[in-house]
Amino acid sequence: MTPLIEITATDRILYFAPHPDDESLGGGGLIQHAVRAGAAVRTVFITNGDRNPWPQRIKERRWTIGAGEQQRWGSRRQAEAVRALALLGVSVEAITFYGWPDQGVAPLLLRADEAALGKVHKEIDDFRPTLIVLPSQEDIHPDHSAFYVMARLAMARLAQEGFRCPQITYVIHAPHYPVNGQKVAVALNGRELNLKRDAIQLHKTQMLSRKRFLSHATPVEKFLLPPPPQMESATHPIRFAKFEGGALKLMVELPKLRLIGDPKIHIAIESLTEGHVRWTVPLPHRSARARLHCAITGAAGRLSTVRMKGRVAEIAIPVWGVQPVGCAYVKLDCRPIFYDVAGWHEVPVVEETAPAPLLAPKLRTRASALQS
Repeated sequence: MTPLIEITATDRILYFAPHPDDESLGGGGLIQHAVRAGAAVRTVFITNGDRNPWPQRIKERRWTIGAGEQQRWGSRRQAEAVRALALLGVSVEAITFYGWPDQGVAPLLLRADEAALGKVHKEIDDFRPTLIVLPSQEDIHPDHSAFYVMARLAMARLAQEGFRCPQITYVIHAPHYPVNGQKVAVALNGRELNLKRDAIQLHKTQMLSRKRFLSHATPVEKFLLPPPPQMESATHPIRFAKFEGGALKLMVELPKLRLIGDPKIHIAIESLTEGHVRWTVPLPHRSARARLHCAITGAAGRLSTVRMKGRVAEIAIPVWGVQPVGCAYVKLDCRPIFYDVAGWHEVPVVEETAPAPLLAPKLRTRASALQS
């Protein structure tokens, strides 16, 4: 049974959308429910979706796209988002555009951009939401999964300052494997479903595949509770992740097909002693020692051990210098062309430094659950 999310007039919903259209695709029904309940709704767009060359080439019948064309495309997408949200009941005053680089959120995370992290922290702190809606950490669009991690880092700071609130996540670009997490949902009646479809179609720049976009308009709008950090996964390419004996030990399953570029492991650690730690480990083709590279400075660092067993890489990364760890995320970067093979995976940390348990959103308690 999938529990239904309950929204009341006292709620404050903060919806983060990596690109214009993610608000309608992922939460067009939830936003309608919040507006109808009288809740405060704020939508934040992380990028303008301006690095979107193929739809732009087709829609504008041009081949060459320069900075001016990208900026114009981003402005078109902004306007589409404003119109879609107006249809869903959200005023332009409740919309914010960060204008971060499209396809550039992961680099902001990996270089530990303090201004970007501080902006997310301030957004949450100023609005004081009762529910935060985020893209999933396992969404295979790199902007989506990277922003999830950035938002979680900002919320970890806020938790230390005494503020916590529930979160739910949505998946727009699903991986080929089942995504982990408990499902919760919003049920849409016929009018709400049609309104969500209309809002999606207002993103005319993206309507190259109407059927694919409208597939997100279903009578049940499903979300996921953020999963707790897990040592093992049966589905994610990071099969095993554990801090043990002064090392971060990983077991990573690589894709069957040879992809463009050599695979890498990205590591984002918040250390209680060293602050931001960002490493990249290029994976060798055979068992060997692999040198870490600091993603913040580009400097070469300590050596890790990589043992290759077929498509499985067993990796031991020395972390004695950054312990105790506050939180840690890892990701396999092995991109075929545009999307990732998987998003980020949160690593459990030792109990005494573990973050506080996640808060659950309000769920209806009466006969209001859907068959999964």
